[in-house]
Amino acid sequence: MLHEMLTGRVAFARDSATATLAAVLRDDPPPIAGIPHDLEGLLRRCLRKAPAKRFQSMADVRVVLEEVEEALTSGAGLVVATPAPRRRSLAWAGVGVVAAVVLAGGVWLGRRASGSRAGVPAPVPLTSYAGTCIDPALSPDGKIVAFAWNGEKQDNFDVYVKLVGPGAPLRLTTDPAADLYPAFSPDGTQIAFRRLLDGTRSAIVVVPVMGGPERRVADGRFIYSIRWSPDGSALLASRCDRTDLDCGLVVVTVGTGEVRRLESPSQSPYAGDAMPAISPDGRTVAFRRASTRANSEIYLVPVKAGLEPAGEPRRLTHEESTASEPAWTPDGKSIVFSVREGGADSPPGLRIIPASANGEKAERIEAAEGGTSPAISSDGRLAWVRRTRDENIWRRPFAGGTPERIAVSTRRDDDPRYSPDGSRITFASDRSGSPQAWISDADGSRARPLTAMQGTKTRGARWSPDGRSIVFLSNEPGQMEIYRTTPEGQTPQRLTVNPAQDGAPSFSRDGRWIYFGSNRDGDFQVWKMRAEGAEEPVRVTRNGGYAALESPDGRTLFYARRSEEAGFEVLSAPVGGGRETLVAPRIADWGDFDVTAGGIVCIDPRGANERIILHPFDGGPEKVLATLDRRPSFGISVSPDGRWLLYTLVEQDATELLSVDRFR
Repeated sequence: MLHEMLTGRVAFARDSATATLAAVLRDDPPPIAGIPHDLEGLLRRCLRKAPAKRFQSMADVRVVLEEVEEALTSGAGLVVATPAPRRRSLAWAGVGVVAAVVLAGGVWLGRRASGSRAGVPAPVPLTSYAGTCIDPALSPDGKIVAFAWNGEKQDNFDVYVKLVGPGAPLRLTTDPAADLYPAFSPDGTQIAFRRLLDGTRSAIVVVPVMGGPERRVADGRFIYSIRWSPDGSALLASRCDRTDLDCGLVVVTVGTGEVRRLESPSQSPYAGDAMPAISPDGRTVAFRRASTRANSEIYLVPVKAGLEPAGEPRRLTHEESTASEPAWTPDGKSIVFSVREGGADSPPGLRIIPASANGEKAERIEAAEGGTSPAISSDGRLAWVRRTRDENIWRRPFAGGTPERIAVSTRRDDDPRYSPDGSRITFASDRSGSPQAWISDADGSRARPLTAMQGTKTRGARWSPDGRSIVFLSNEPGQMEIYRTTPEGQTPQRLTVNPAQDGAPSFSRDGRWIYFGSNRDGDFQVWKMRAEGAEEPVRVTRNGGYAALESPDGRTLFYARRSEEAGFEVLSAPVGGGRETLVAPRIADWGDFDVTAGGIVCIDPRGANERIILHPFDGGPEKVLATLDRRPSFGISVSPDGRWLLYTLVEQDATELLSVDRFR
């Protein structure tokens, strides 16, 4: 701004966005004739490439400007190069304007640096490209944004950079593997990122910010984001040494690739400790600690020189939800993080909390509702990801034929389930503003909300065999619990009361029991309780399980269990107990299977196109019922007469990066 006020032009403007980006990183601005040498020295110091060599506070800038103003007023002590007459008049006018603006605004600038919070300005887009843009990272000065984008053809994630503002992005990576989670080095000259090598392993790679030779720093079971240490000598990351039971924070030395533990993992079965972010002074690391798949909180651990732990981790947030992705404000006094109040499938948002908080709730950032993946530059720019997603429920003949949409809105409609007589369906939708259970006729007509729960996630509706009751999930109490209502929407009755997470309810074929998944014993297993909820639940599985459905004859239990590789697998066992048998090796999520008289129908995510597969009970080969031309979402259901299939397709799934300046 100082350069533009003195010269009438932007300091590094070039003919293209890429050329401008290169100039910002490499070039020095030309000398400005006709201004005091003291002012030119101030300007050059403000524009130095290394942040440590710039002024460290606006108070220092103010002192120099006051001295320049005093010299201007007295007319003494100024050494000025001889400019062209018109340029000289503009430059001298600029000196007066700059001094007035900075001196008058010194108090405001000082307050901005203090980190006090006020109203957040309206966000502006950083990207508006087709496809998916994720994982934003801001350069230290807030002028460049790096991100992962799956490209114009939506065929592969690579790392891109662009100037904040209009202009095309510059593609940094071209490897056929997915490149994610870019992070700027403290001096803004390099970007580190994660490259996915296979289903479990990834590499940490460093590349110059304007492109060039890549350097692979380390390989391993790294997960989620990475961050640089303040001195640029190391990277903070998360690594799982053997399985998802021992994931923790690690320090990766950039020069040697040496990897060492920062702290002991939490022993959570859901990638416990991850997403590290180090404070501006380098003394504290914030990270996400997960206790279950649906619950995680932000913790702080003090560190000393060399990123050695200096104490035990302290819990910062008490959201009782999926708090994650911490980012420090420039003053180091607060932390911005993302939260999904009802678990992984509920709407996200950003919150801010003092790093010194002791149990109080975080403040919601209203301008960033729907946001995830916050990033903050040292000059106070806040960036995040916002996703827009439209899912609709489709119906197609089981034996093959033309599919049709039956539950359609501009929001998310998924998780369909037929009633026992096939005349109606239940499904989940947020078309009323919050995720609720809905009910409609079998063709999608006469849709109406079945629930009006106050939580941020209500779904998973399943019918009783006689069609008179419906069980569902809601996090209205703070954690996921199971409720029962009627097709007419009778006031829900809460069936489970436990601080653990319960999920995936379904009735037994005789209607006497309700199966559900729960982590009340530490890890997720299948449980069952009396349909009236009068007795304590009984544990059914021992080796893991979540969603369970009985066979039509009531003799076999089929259940989804989290796979060691990814997603879920479907197993079977006798209802009374016995040996487990693998039925379907891979489904995307726990609701992506249904049980019919002839076999298991599921959504199979393997291969180039996802398919609907029948695994016959007679031992015959699997049969492809449909190849989907769009990505499916959660849930599948077969009509009781075996004529129809219900499933969900993602009609639109786009993201954009947004930002606000002067966040405080």
